[in-house]
Amino acid sequence: MKWGGSVNSLRMARFNIRKHKSASISLAILICLCQLFASVAVHNLKDNSALFANKVKEMKAIENYSFIESGLYKNEYEDILKKDGRVKRVVTQDAILLWQNTIGLKDGKEYMCNSVFINGAEENHLENISLSCDLSEEELALVEHPIYAPYVIKEYYGFNVGDDFNINYHQKDFTFTIVGFYETTILATGNMGAIKYIISPEDYDQFASQYGEYKILGYDAIDKRDCEAILGDFTKQARQMADTGKSFNITLGISYNMVSSVASMFLVLLAYLLLLFAVILVITIFVMIRHRISNNIEEQMTNIGVMEAIGYTSKQITWMYILEYSILAIVGGILGTIGGECLAPMLNHFGFMMLGLKSQDRIAFEIDGVMLVSVIALVSLISFSQARKVKKYPPVVAFRKGIGNHHFKHNYLALEQTKYLFQVRLAIKRALGSIKQNIIIAVCVCVATFAMMFSVILYGCCGEKQNGIKKMTGFEMSDITIDITHSISGEKLKKELLKRPEVRKVNLTHTYINVALGDLDVLAMVYPDYKEVENINFYEGRMPIYDNEIGITGALAKNLGKEIGEYIELQYGDYCGTYLITGITQSMINNGTTLYFTEESVKMINPSYQSNELGV
Repeated sequence: MKWGGSVNSLRMARFNIRKHKSASISLAILICLCQLFASVAVHNLKDNSALFANKVKEMKAIENYSFIESGLYKNEYEDILKKDGRVKRVVTQDAILLWQNTIGLKDGKEYMCNSVFINGAEENHLENISLSCDLSEEELALVEHPIYAPYVIKEYYGFNVGDDFNINYHQKDFTFTIVGFYETTILATGNMGAIKYIISPEDYDQFASQYGEYKILGYDAIDKRDCEAILGDFTKQARQMADTGKSFNITLGISYNMVSSVASMFLVLLAYLLLLFAVILVITIFVMIRHRISNNIEEQMTNIGVMEAIGYTSKQITWMYILEYSILAIVGGILGTIGGECLAPMLNHFGFMMLGLKSQDRIAFEIDGVMLVSVIALVSLISFSQARKVKKYPPVVAFRKGIGNHHFKHNYLALEQTKYLFQVRLAIKRALGSIKQNIIIAVCVCVATFAMMFSVILYGCCGEKQNGIKKMTGFEMSDITIDITHSISGEKLKKELLKRPEVRKVNLTHTYINVALGDLDVLAMVYPDYKEVENINFYEGRMPIYDNEIGITGALAKNLGKEIGEYIELQYGDYCGTYLITGITQSMINNGTTLYFTEESVKMINPSYQSNELGV
């Protein structure tokens, strides 16, 4: 190249950056944020989207659990699954299941969940685990009630080895001492249906004598898409095999498909949101670069003509613009990469914590390198597509401000004859003159508005009060749960509590009930009056009122092929009842398959029903 070639292009690029400092800094910040969001999103998708599946495979964990009361369990149930050609592995494990107990947290608050206890002296058939214990054998022998907890207890709730761990069940406290932690997959967090612990044989026997024992019947499916079908066929055969007077019932069912979706749902959603914002920033960067280069060419048209006249080629001038924005892309991209490396471990730790696994810090330089090169290449391509317009302006045309020898375009909205609304006509004329640029700006504004509105809606759903998420749960949440004995009137206690000024609402309900709907075991929720609930909203039809009416979730209605106005037949023990579907709602529990009764309607299949729980 003449006149120093690329050196002169680089010098002019640096001069333009210094000349437009504020605009250059703004563009570098946008590129930095784009690189940061894209890098973190790709990190998240790579590390966490398949994390749960990989961990299950690594630990050889059983993927599907069915909790059956030991008194109702028969060895033949295991044979049913072993004979199913869709099942590749079947195991059983004795366990204790405490339904809706509370854990005393370190900040004085309580967390309600279900708890599963495994006998530490027995072989764990559910998965290959490695217990982490910092205590010596002598120190461990001095602990009266040892317990091994999953890593979520340490990572999320802040407990450490040696801390007291209090569990309250049916108004009775059980205090353990944490002696170690372990990684587990299924039942690692409360969101998976229960939290699984390992306790001493003495404590296990004490729980078993007081609350009974369960048999965990676990299986792996050859094709994970068959998990629900396998469970349905198994339940049907097990009911036919049950002893007279003992109805078969699965107290708690955990499926791999449900747990894996819950485990990765939030992190994958967050990754796609970050990618969405990265795309929005790319559009913004494109508009900004296009606008800046176009304006710069128009403003510096005469200077461009002078440069071409003294020997600069259009290629050199084009390279000047490419280098200018490539420098900004390199600076912004490097800063975004550094920010991404600081933010990615935090999200990675959060992802492991949500899965109940021990966090591992990993740095993937190949991802950062690919994303950085991609951003720089994209910015360079955008700047090249706009800067090559310099070729349209040879020196003579550039000296005329871009006007050629002949101009045959029709002069729309001519101004020489205008008498009225001169400013409006001039504004429209200018808008039509830059129609492509204005369309891009309009699209950018639309996308930015969408992102802003989406963020506001997302904050409304997932913000401080989490109202949107609560309405999707399909059940009422309470700060305090009170168990009611048969000798106490729930209605009277409810009225007494509502007299207290600090009490806003009291729900009278029952612990979970499972009813039989054909071959399915379905969770039943019971409330006296659905006008008093806040988180159960029927998006189609209305809430149940009379004793022959019932509400149903959309997932269950789709599975059964039922609509509002149709009937379903339910069984609970030896009682059967036919109910009219009056409303369809949504639920995040029990795979979204839940039924909603009133107190009067549930007594059709459970005449002895009585509310036993108050949510305050």
